[in-house]
Amino acid sequence: MASDTTNLSSAGSFQTQAVAGPNLEVLTTDLDIVQNRMVFSSVNEEVRAAKTLTLRNTGSETLTINSLIFGDSQEKDNAVRSGDHTRGIDFSFENPTPTTFTLAAGASTDLSIKFAPKRISSISDTTTHLLNAENYASLTITSNDPDQQTRIVNLAGVNFANYESANEPSVAEITRIFGWTTNIGKESLVLGGTKAPLGDEVYSPYWRRADTTKAVQLLPLAVTSKRTDEPHGRVEFVAKAGSGGNSGVIYEFAGRANDDSPDTPPFPPYTGNAVLGSNALSGGENQKLLPKILVNGVNMSPTIDTVSFNPTKPFALKTAGQWTDDSKNGTGQLHNWRMFSVRDANGTYS
Repeated sequence: MASDTTNLSSAGSFQTQAVAGPNLEVLTTDLDIVQNRMVFSSVNEEVRAAKTLTLRNTGSETLTINSLIFGDSQEKDNAVRSGDHTRGIDFSFENPTPTTFTLAAGASTDLSIKFAPKRISSISDTTTHLLNAENYASLTITSNDPDQQTRIVNLAGVNFANYESANEPSVAEITRIFGWTTNIGKESLVLGGTKAPLGDEVYSPYWRRADTTKAVQLLPLAVTSKRTDEPHGRVEFVAKAGSGGNSGVIYEFAGRANDDSPDTPPFPPYTGNAVLGSNALSGGENQKLLPKILVNGVNMSPTIDTVSFNPTKPFALKTAGQWTDDSKNGTGQLHNWRMFSVRDANGTYS
């Protein structure tokens, strides 16, 4: 889906099993969206908060980590620009980290990885919307795990050219950062309001739960709204007229007054202790990938519970006055929601 807030999802998790000998389990922070991948974002080469990679020994014997090496991306076959996939230099450990160490049976360690883009991102008029915005690399982990001595974690970071307007990445660029090969149909920032489908798009004005015993989940991948003081980007589900179904707010995003480092109004100037991407400069929780959501006035990382809802009848989605049902939008915003199924790195629907 693409709108004021872009939402696509792919779920999965690792299973922990006690096994004989050393056994390495690798856990990333965004397992509910992408497996074996760490996704970062930045604006103007800012170095934002690091992300945690957990290494766990689920075996019965001591696990030895022999090396941790940042290098080229393993996804060069899907490259739009080959140079974007040689960006190991843009990723590093936040703190001094030994590259050789041991983990006793049942023990784990957390590694903090940061994205510090070395290239300046800019608006491009060829190939992609932005130039030097996409940065791909890998972290190769070698150990004495007898079943898999080498593990590779994919790393991807997008660097916005600047705040707002044409400086934001396109839906196609965001899709690639998540490791997906979904055909968006355009590299342009603005996909256009005409109803003609683009790429893999399927027009879907209303939805129905396929399994009424399970909740629907809507995970936010990106928020690129206009900077505001108050909460913004409210996402709602609305029952189809006459169906007798329920409606409700799923979540919204923090403005300057609700973010991780609220400044004292009036805004600007942008002062105070900045938590980049969640401060006065960004307009709250904004201009970033994998944003936090505002739940009961609290800015928090999404969980399955906080992104789930239980519609009883067919429903549309709505945000910022824009509906998935084009007939509700009028001529000014004819078709601003676009629905795409996720294709993985191999082109297979997830």
